[in-house]
Amino acid sequence: MRPRDAIRDFLESWLEEHPADLEDLVHACVFSEQAEKLWRLVESWGGGTASRAVIAVLAERFVGTANAAGIELQARRNDQNEVVDWRPTRVSPIRRLNRAVLLVQDADPALGESVVEGLLPGVLHALRQTYTGNLDEICLLLESILAGRVPGVDEKSLLFEVALKTAFEEQIDGREPDEYAALADLREDFPGIVGEETLDGVKSAFLCACEDDLEMIKDQGDSADRDSWYGDWEAAADALGMWVPVDRGEYVGDDEEESPTPRPSGIHRFHDGTEDIDDRELDSMFGSLLETDNAP
Repeated sequence: MRPRDAIRDFLESWLEEHPADLEDLVHACVFSEQAEKLWRLVESWGGGTASRAVIAVLAERFVGTANAAGIELQARRNDQNEVVDWRPTRVSPIRRLNRAVLLVQDADPALGESVVEGLLPGVLHALRQTYTGNLDEICLLLESILAGRVPGVDEKSLLFEVALKTAFEEQIDGREPDEYAALADLREDFPGIVGEETLDGVKSAFLCACEDDLEMIKDQGDSADRDSWYGDWEAAADALGMWVPVDRGEYVGDDEEESPTPRPSGIHRFHDGTEDIDDRELDSMFGSLLETDNAP
């Protein structure tokens, strides 16, 4: 057993045997991930009255911290792969709701409905933004609603209506291959979710995004890279019952280098260059560092 596993087991056993310490820890949660971790831990101990009471408090903490940044930090790098700064990860309200849906499956129905209701305003706000990423998460939410796993929410709800329109109509342009594949898979599992006209709109958006993306990244790798990137779009095309609007042989070529690298996503391309880092952000960052260095 690794040392950290032994320490974790000791702490978990301690919390189970010392309810007062557990209660202090529960009330100290400032990230949803902390509440989620403790929730799963308490569930693993069994469903006694004390556990249900703690889970009720954890549910409140999960909802109360839903708008906070994620617990993990993400490095931002420049062209020389040097770390420019560290920033908190942003977890979308939609992803938080999907995590909550998993948490409340074995919880009291009233508690589950309360958690979902508490998260709804943030989710609806996110769905109505000009750009909502990632469509995978919206598709997962729609699937959960259709499968009856979201307490208090069904196909007639406002949440379902807004999520469906966002995913299949309003934000289908310029997406990643796996996002188009997720839309296709959802439609295959639930054929009546959208009509043929709506699906044709998705296919049209796919063709434009695929052609534009392959053209944009074709000079960023060797033939092995291009073959891998082409394959990403080909898999999405297969899911939609379509084809890639670019000839594979002409696109891939025959120059050979080392091992293939992941296809640059839109997010990666945006953050790759130093010119994309706002000067005011850099000034603020270095100013903060100087203030820290000069602090007594």
